[in-house]
Amino acid sequence: MKRKQLKAFRRGNIEFRSTKDLRDNPYYEIVKWCPNPFFGKESEFIKDEFGRLVHKSKSYFISESILKHEEYCYTITIFDEDDDYVTVKEVENNEDGTEYRKDVLNEEDGKNYEKVLAYAMKRFTNRNLGIKNGQLE
Repeated sequence: MKRKQLKAFRRGNIEFRSTKDLRDNPYYEIVKWCPNPFFGKESEFIKDEFGRLVHKSKSYFISESILKHEEYCYTITIFDEDDDYVTVKEVENNEDGTEYRKDVLNEEDGKNYEKVLAYAMKRFTNRNLGIKNGQLE
């Protein structure tokens, strides 16, 4: 069943939004926005023989699109929606699974996360969906 897309909602650095995975399947997520340390620093990079941007004095390369945006974001929570349920999956902050990204937010971002999460959950329950807690695989 095709549902109407939910509207994005942002408080401070925290945003609920729709996106697509690599197979073009839609899903929702909560992300944290941060200042982009590479924005406007094109002069610090050169293209290598493969067309990648490589930092002139360090040994890492980045995507050209990163230089064009003032902010970057990373995912905190993913929402997988099906016909009956939405599964809430918190993204781990470390490899052993003992800490989640939402747990390392500063106080202001933590409060904004709770508001954005409440917004998202209300939208999903308004669709008559059950809520399940899941784990990222």
